[in-house]
Amino acid sequence: MANRTVLGVSIAIAIVAGAGVWVKQQQQEAIAQARLLIDSVGAVETLSGYDSLSAAHDHLQGAIARLENAPKFPRQSELEELTFLRSQLQVVAQKLEPEQKARQNYQEAITRAMSASQLVQNPPHPPAVWEEAQRKWQQTIAQLESIPQHSSTFAEAQGKLTGYRDNLAVVSQYVMRSHQAVELNNRGMEKIQAGNYSAAIVTLSQAVELNPALMEAYLNRGFAYAAMDSHQSALSNYTTAIRVNSSSPEPYYFRGEEYLQLGRFEEALTDYNKAIDLDPNRANAYLDRGLIHYQLDHLEKAAADFTKAAELFNDSQEPALKQLAFNLARDIRATLEVDPVETEEIEPEEPDTIILYRQRRVKANYRSLPSTVTRSPSSSGSRSGSRRRYRRR
Repeated sequence: MANRTVLGVSIAIAIVAGAGVWVKQQQQEAIAQARLLIDSVGAVETLSGYDSLSAAHDHLQGAIARLENAPKFPRQSELEELTFLRSQLQVVAQKLEPEQKARQNYQEAITRAMSASQLVQNPPHPPAVWEEAQRKWQQTIAQLESIPQHSSTFAEAQGKLTGYRDNLAVVSQYVMRSHQAVELNNRGMEKIQAGNYSAAIVTLSQAVELNPALMEAYLNRGFAYAAMDSHQSALSNYTTAIRVNSSSPEPYYFRGEEYLQLGRFEEALTDYNKAIDLDPNRANAYLDRGLIHYQLDHLEKAAADFTKAAELFNDSQEPALKQLAFNLARDIRATLEVDPVETEEIEPEEPDTIILYRQRRVKANYRSLPSTVTRSPSSSGSRSGSRRRYRRR
C-alpha cells in the first residue's frame, strides 16, 4: 500500500513537472514570436506615415494577443514583455490617430469629388443641380485643405487641389449663369403681367439661352406665345419644358390646356392624364379633364372627375370652384339617371352648368394672368382665372 502511495505521488509530481515544462516552452515560444513581430516593426519613435504606422499597430496588437493567450501558470517574464509591448502600442496609436483622420478626410473628399463630377454630366441642368455641385466641390476642397502638412497624405491632397479648384471655378460660372437666367425669367413674368408679350418673349429667350434647363422659362414663354395666338410656338415651348423635366406635372398640364383650347381633345386628355399621374391632388386638372371627357361623351368619367375636383378644391379659398365642380357632377349624374325608354327619340339637353362652364372658358380664352406672380403654384391647382399661376423662381 505504501509503495502504491509513493508511486502515485511520484506520478503526480512528474505530471506537474511535465506541465510546468510545457507551460514554460509555450511561454518561451510566445515571447520569441512576439519579439519577431517587434523586430519587424523597428523603433516606433522613428516611424511615420499611415502605411508604416498601421502595419506596426497590427504587428504590436498581434504580439500582445500571442502573449495574452499563452499559458499563465507559472507566471514568467511574459508580464514584462506585455508591459513593454503595450507602451509601444500606445506610442504607435498616438502617432497613427492623426494619420487615420487625414486618410479618412482624403478618401471622403475623393468620393465627394466623384459625386460632384457625375452630378453635372450631360448638361444642361436646372439651377439646383449646379448649386449642389458647387457645394460638393467647396466641401471637397475644404476637406483637403484641412489635412495637416506633416501628414503623409498631405502631398496627395495638394496634388488634387489644383484640378478641383479649377472644377469649382467652372461650376461656379454655371451657377452664376443659372441665377441670371432666373432673374431674366422673373423679368419676363413682369412683362407678361404688363401685357407686353413680345418683350417678354425676348427676355425669356435670353433666359433659356443662359440656362437651357430652366423649365419655368419655357412655360412662361409658352404662355406669352399663347397670349399672342401663336399656338404652335406655345405647344413647342411646353414640349421643350417636358423634355427638360419630364417628372414635373406643370408642362403636361399647360400643354393639355393649350390642346383643350384648340379643341384637340384626345391630345389634351393624354397630357391631363400624365399631369394627374404626377400630381394626383391637382383639383383644376380634374376639372378640365372632366370637360374633355364630357366633350368625348365619356359622361361617367366626366362626372367622376368633377366629383374629385369638388373634393380637392379648398372650401375657404376656392368656394366658387368647389361649387362649380359639385354642380357639374350633379347635373351630369342627373342626365345619366334619365330613363332611356322615355328619351330614346329625344336628344338629351346639355346640363346648364356645362354650358356656363364652357362659356366661361371661351370668355377667359386662357389669357387670364395670375393675381400674383411671386407665388408658386399650389398642389390644389387653384385658379385666378382659367389659367394656372406660373412659377416664379
